[in-house]
Amino acid sequence: MTHDELLAQFDRYDAITRCFGGPDVQSLAEVRRIVFVLRGQAHADPYVFEKLGGMLEWAEIGLSTRKFERYRGVEQVRVFAMSEADSAKSTMLRRLGGE
Repeated sequence: MTHDELLAQFDRYDAITRCFGGPDVQSLAEVRRIVFVLRGQAHADPYVFEKLGGMLEWAEIGLSTRKFERYRGVEQVRVFAMSEADSAKSTMLRRLGGE
């Protein structure tokens, strides 16, 4: 995967997090696909796997009917989701040779 392809996956995830706040089966399927693709590029790095798993978990909460309410709302869930994504992205970009 190239640098630009990797960034495109994370950009797509960012766009989906902006839709948090209710059920969206199609967006959740897209997040699962993104995480699957990124896991294939993680080179068995447990830290990256953990962050990618966190991305999926927060997306499941953000795209649920009401689970996000337990975490002070959609915006807070989005902050948590993007924190996981930013950590994974930084590590993966370093491994590719540049940010």
